[in-house]
Amino acid sequence: MRAFRVAITFLFSLMTALAQYYGGGGGSKSFTWIVCNNRPCEVQADVTNHIIVTQAGKLKKCYITSKQAPQAAPLTVDLKVNGTSVFPSTGKLSLPPGSTGPVTTATFLRPKLNELDVLTIDITQVGSLNAGRDVTVVCTF
Repeated sequence: MRAFRVAITFLFSLMTALAQYYGGGGGSKSFTWIVCNNRPCEVQADVTNHIIVTQAGKLKKCYITSKQAPQAAPLTVDLKVNGTSVFPSTGKLSLPPGSTGPVTTATFLRPKLNELDVLTIDITQVGSLNAGRDVTVVCTF
């Protein structure tokens, strides 16, 4: 009976360690940025807090939504890892004109994240009639 308990305890410890290593047993972790809070967005680099990656992983999806939609042109953001975009040049994360989203993308040029990478957000385009405002960006890994 003691050997059985030791084996069960070992298996439980192993499963817990694997679940923590792989992000909760198949679940995702996420990063969230609030952009253009209570103001119209502007094209600008490094617009919000920096996030430090604390555990290596791979980007799965990024999402964008806003309280006020951009008008006449998309609202586009760029996620950067250590200053380099994770998106292909023509596939950045964008809200179409008139849409508050949410919109998602899973197309990444550089999906791998390493511990101590620094994540930042740039705004690369805003609506031309109404820029859009109160934007939330979430990326899962």
